[in-house]
Amino acid sequence: LSGADDVFRLMLLWGMFLPLGARFSVDCWLKATDDFSRNRHTSVATVAILIQVSLLYIFTFLFKWHPIWVSEFTALYYMFNLDLFANQLAPLLLEYPTILKGLTGFFIYSEIVLTVLVWSPFLTSPLRIIFIAVLGVMHLGIAAVLGIGFFPFLCCTYLLLFLPSSVWDALR
Repeated sequence: LSGADDVFRLMLLWGMFLPLGARFSVDCWLKATDDFSRNRHTSVATVAILIQVSLLYIFTFLFKWHPIWVSEFTALYYMFNLDLFANQLAPLLLEYPTILKGLTGFFIYSEIVLTVLVWSPFLTSPLRIIFIAVLGVMHLGIAAVLGIGFFPFLCCTYLLLFLPSSVWDALR
């Protein structure tokens, strides 16, 4: 019914080829052993799912290549005026058009810049954490203002795929 359904199916498809049950399943929690020595997994499927997520942001950026996004920076203003999607918080933000212009520019360009930087061979862990934090806050902010279903929460979930294994080790 929406783009979220397509993204969800793609993530499930690639997830079939990943060892998600080794860490994130009921079986894992019921095991008596606590051997989590191999928290890093690299395969064609891991690269493919990360490329899939990156392509989502690249094509989202290209789809938004319109003056209201890239030069006028009025896209969020127009989105928040849509009664079909806007919730009670949107009219409050409409009183600050300058902030909305700044957020529009920040969102559109952070999508492409962070998506390119996340593949950097240098400072990989910090760049990935910045990627997750910025885009995660962006998605949660959109969810707070617009009623667009579970898409922002799905996006926050697949951003976790980019967390470095050192973060997972620290969380364990």
